Amino acid sequence: MKTKNTLKRIGTFVIAFTLIISSVVISKAKNDNHEYAFNLKAHYGNSYSAARYRQTTNTANKWKVNLVSSSEGKGKKATFWLAKDNKSKTIVSATHDVAQGTGAHYYKLKLPTPF
Repeated sequence: MKTKNTLKRIGTFVIAFTLIISSVVISKAKNDNHEYAFNLKAHYGNSYSAARYRQTTNTANKWKVNLVSSSEGKGKKATFWLAKDNKSKTIVSATHDVAQGTGAHYYKLKLPTPF
C-alpha cells in the first residue's frame, strides 16, 4: 500500500515538474536576427517595415536593434521603435537612437499590454 502511494506521489511530481518546465521553455522567445531594409525619409518622416510576429506576448522579453549598415555612412544614427500593426501604428515602445556599427541593443516594451 505504501509503495502504491509513493509511486503515485512520484508520478504526480514528475508530471507537475514536466508541465512547469515545458511552460517556461514555451514562453521564452528566441534571440533571432531578422533583416529589415528601410529607406529613411527626408525631414524625419517615418518608415515602417512589414508586420512581423513577435513570438511572445510576454512584455518582459526585450526587442533588439542592430543597425549593421547605413547609406548615410559609418556611425550615423537612426531612431527605432515598435508599433502595432494597426491603422494608426500605435507605438508600444520608447524610441531609441541607434548608431550604425554599435552592435545589438536590447529594449523593453513601454506598455503593459501585449500586442
